Amino acid sequence: MNLTNKQMEKIESILTGYPEVEAISYRIKLGGMLSNFEETTNIRLNAIFPEKEILTC
Repeated sequence: MNLTNKQMEKIESILTGYPEVEAISYRIKLGGMLSNFEETTNIRLNAIFPEKEILTC
């Protein structure tokens, strides 16, 4: 799902409006391919914001 900055801000404001929500963290997930001219393999990448992710544990 692709969200705009405005949509992300709205989601964050809704979630932080609940007293039960202590922390939120964003994640980026994407796929790709790596090749060395002999072989090609699929990859799946996950990116996090460490300073926010640690608060969700």
